[in-house]
Amino acid sequence: MIPAVIAALALGLLLIAVDLAGTPPIELLGDPNQLSESPWWLGAVSLLGLLLWAGSAAVLLITGLVLREQQRDSERALFFLATAALVFAAGVDDALVVHEVVLPDELGIPQPVVLLAYGGVALAWLIRFREHLTPELRLLAPAAAGFAASLLFDNVHRLPGVSEAEWINVSDEYAKYAGLCFLFAWALVEARRELLGRTLRA
Repeated sequence: MIPAVIAALALGLLLIAVDLAGTPPIELLGDPNQLSESPWWLGAVSLLGLLLWAGSAAVLLITGLVLREQQRDSERALFFLATAALVFAAGVDDALVVHEVVLPDELGIPQPVVLLAYGGVALAWLIRFREHLTPELRLLAPAAAGFAASLLFDNVHRLPGVSEAEWINVSDEYAKYAGLCFLFAWALVEARRELLGRTLRA
């Protein structure tokens, strides 16, 4: 209850601050397609991808909270909660083009530096929780491969003699959304195994 009230108040204060800064709040609240008067289907797959990010993070978060509440396995609870935070952060980055636009163009942080930092966080997560990843690698491995391929296509134009092309951009996005599908499936299967297994053992 209290977190929901705080979030609602924070949103209201943000809209007031935006309005005082001279930007109509509706530009933050409105649907992008309606604000830009674009067709409804423009960016449809991107929006569905954001639902997959959010759904994956939510499933992992709920599982972690249940485990922590039951106080049976704090290590597994930490794994689910940390993974939920990582997935949520990646979803926010994807939604707001943080590593592509916000950090490089608005804050002046070079994109390679940002990507190296992201890679460091992912590697730290992998090392810390490697023992928790073995049951469903058949789903998690394709997800990681999809994200890696997306990252490769996103930066291949930086190589000498390689120019930007539509097929590269399409391959980049396809690899990302394919990886997202596997990530969502992994989150569901992993959460079901954890929660159902505990229910049966209770």
